[in-house]
Amino acid sequence: MTVSIRRYERLPGQHIHSFDQIVLPFAGTMDIEIGSRGGKVDAGHGALIAAGQRHVFHAEPGDRFIVVDMDDIAIVPERGAFFPIPSAIAHLLGYVRARQDNSAQHSDLHVPLPDMFARPWATLLVDALFGLETSPVDSGGRAIARAFKFMRANLEKRCTTAEIAAAAGLGERRLHALFHARFGSTPREELMRLRLDFARALLCSTSLPIAEIAVMSGHADQSALTRRMRDVRGITPAVARRIASA
Repeated sequence: MTVSIRRYERLPGQHIHSFDQIVLPFAGTMDIEIGSRGGKVDAGHGALIAAGQRHVFHAEPGDRFIVVDMDDIAIVPERGAFFPIPSAIAHLLGYVRARQDNSAQHSDLHVPLPDMFARPWATLLVDALFGLETSPVDSGGRAIARAFKFMRANLEKRCTTAEIAAAAGLGERRLHALFHARFGSTPREELMRLRLDFARALLCSTSLPIAEIAVMSGHADQSALTRRMRDVRGITPAVARRIASA
């Protein structure tokens, strides 16, 4: 888990990464599209970006944002969401601002905060975000988050719905009901989505062979990944990689 203050160039940026991310305002406004959802990160709003979710953004060069890379824990059970910033989180943001020299114009694009400070601060942030009634995660969200954490940790394995339910601390029927209410899909369908998201993230960010990526993302072989991605996403792995490198 890392916390940093980041600036972005004037031109719009397009990112995809293999970990969940929280983006919060520091100074300025960011227009961002997460998947097909558009919104802003500004004084009153933050953004949750799920692993493997393509996002496009634009901010002015002088604008800065607090970015939390959740590279060692999965916390976002949605495909991406925007949320209002309540007072508990506003106080945490104010604390970071107070520690920084706001009179200085930092030229660095990426200023990491010391791990000694960043990790406990980020833990408080996650607790505040996912424990509030205004959070995108409802009372069943923590169980769903546990299910997603288990699935992401076992993408390459043949895990069953019963195993996913056990990891979430639920029975299979309750797990199905929560997933249907939240996503309109089944746990198996969401697992397939995660596998495709992970495969695409690897295709776009690494030079690993497609056959190796197929196995790492839980597909039997390269042909299975190609069929699944073409049927569900309308694109092949080779084309996805070519578009990302263009």
